[in-house]
Amino acid sequence: MKSHTRTASRGELRPRSIINLALLLAAAFSLASCATVSRHYMDNVETKYPTVRRFAESTPPAAGVKMKEIRDSEIPGPAGTIEVRFYVPQTQKENSPVLFYIHGGGFVSGSINAADSLVRRLSRDLQAPAISIHYRLAPEHPWPAAIEDCRAAYAWAEENAATVFPGSNGKLIIAGESAGANLAAGITHWKKAEGGEQPVAQLLYAPYVGNPEPELGALWPSRLEHSKTSVITPRSIDFFTRAYTAGREELLAEPSIYPVLYPSFDGLAPAFVTICGRDTLRDEAEAYATLLERDGVFVVKMFIADRDHAWSGDPVVRASADFIHGLPQE
Repeated sequence: MKSHTRTASRGELRPRSIINLALLLAAAFSLASCATVSRHYMDNVETKYPTVRRFAESTPPAAGVKMKEIRDSEIPGPAGTIEVRFYVPQTQKENSPVLFYIHGGGFVSGSINAADSLVRRLSRDLQAPAISIHYRLAPEHPWPAAIEDCRAAYAWAEENAATVFPGSNGKLIIAGESAGANLAAGITHWKKAEGGEQPVAQLLYAPYVGNPEPELGALWPSRLEHSKTSVITPRSIDFFTRAYTAGREELLAEPSIYPVLYPSFDGLAPAFVTICGRDTLRDEAEAYATLLERDGVFVVKMFIADRDHAWSGDPVVRASADFIHGLPQE
């Protein structure tokens, strides 16, 4: 299959209704609209993240998209249990795969509830059940805690998805936004290294995948170009990085933290990657998609020219579903 690029037209990009500010702050790296968020909060996230996190944890689930069933549960993890939420859509395709979703939040915030609206819409349009997971957050739990939790949850889903969701084929589509897309991408590399089965596909929404640009060692141009306009500010990125790495500079060369640093990308799952034109992370998202293409991975890139970080309106959801439904069926 030939990789290709989809550009969202301005006519498609109708702004969603104004979202609660606290929820947007809680999402941190999964923020969808710069216009609704004060950059002041993101520039001071180092002192405000505990409050942001509490908002994320207490935000009620979205109710706009009805599901046949939603159930919260816990599964075994490497350091206790891992919180998960199971979704069954009103209409499920026979023998469908299962969406495995990892929320964003700069590794320091975010929650299952913060991702709830997007996961519901993906489950609805994919006509597939979904598992959304939470993971341990920095700075209390720096790298590799989040990775360990995501790997454990993914391995559990591989073993149990077909039982949890009768009528599915138990195969997984992995997805996430920003920091969650970082973790999702890392899962594909982990499965490759282990000689395991790749996901059906990977949906990477505005992935946070590299700092700095690996060839030249300089900041990505978009980090500078949008430093005064994007909701993701230089100070917030610096804090997220320090919190996740516990300030260990040697980890800045660790591929499981910055997936652009992996030596090869061949054999990874087909990828759908969103690239937001006003996003500080625009260039690294595009670079990661290009690395996948270079090594023979089927990639669809969706450019969203006039949106800030990790915008995930209905056009993105529809394009994601079109991508999945267009893949060859096994």
